[in-house]
Amino acid sequence: MRTSRALPGCGILPRSEIVTQGNPDELPPCIYLWPDRFFYLGPSFGTARHRHHAAQVLVGLDGPFRLRGDASADWCRLYAALIDTDTPHLADATGTGMTALYVEPESAVYAAMRKGDHFRAGALSPGLYDYSVSPDLHQALNHARNQGADCTAAWRLGLALLRLQDELETAPERDPRVEAALSFIRGDYAGLDDLARRVHLSPSRLAHLFREQVGVAIRRYVLWARLRHAVQYALNRASLTETAHAVGFTDSAHLSNSFRQMFGLPPSFLFDRRIDLDVHLC
Repeated sequence: MRTSRALPGCGILPRSEIVTQGNPDELPPCIYLWPDRFFYLGPSFGTARHRHHAAQVLVGLDGPFRLRGDASADWCRLYAALIDTDTPHLADATGTGMTALYVEPESAVYAAMRKGDHFRAGALSPGLYDYSVSPDLHQALNHARNQGADCTAAWRLGLALLRLQDELETAPERDPRVEAALSFIRGDYAGLDDLARRVHLSPSRLAHLFREQVGVAIRRYVLWARLRHAVQYALNRASLTETAHAVGFTDSAHLSNSFRQMFGLPPSFLFDRRIDLDVHLC
């Protein structure tokens, strides 16, 4: 039975050593987008060396993949990896399906990861870690890729992947002013000062309450909300420029840069009509 542990060592690893046969029966690429996390199941996608503000867990679904931090560093061959926030890296997952879970670093989820042992062992280079996934979870991820999953099931998989099933407590009842701010954020693209004025709080007080009760900094929550809205516009076949202006970015370059900084990817795959995506806004 396959175990999702790193294969021995890092070194000169020709691509031919890691290419595996993808699953021909898998569903179209599937993404799940919450206010502070992003979950992808599907074929691998090519990227140049990059970094992203979100922390990331990568899992090869059909076989190992290659990962390195620096262009001159040796490749490491892995079944799973943890990539900390803003860490430059290059992944080569040619031929294997992938799970990629992105977590906002200013969220309660990431704080729980920091309290655990996620970043205390298995360092390959600064910010890159060997990661382990149980055979049962690996099988469950493949099942979700091939059979589909709703938002609840996908986040259960995410919590299992992050080993946080017992770490995140149910959120207490929220202050009505925080609930009002959340409602405004879902409806339009106001910034902190405007939100604070609408709910009759100072910006600093709203920022404190919001982070305490929602678990993520309000400015980051607003950015994730705008990116979620951008996905909705993309699904409605709006252009990149139309989307940028509609969801509160100054122009298409601003949207592209924000998306790339968050996820290390251009938003073009959302706007490429040749790609069939199954998108869940959770």
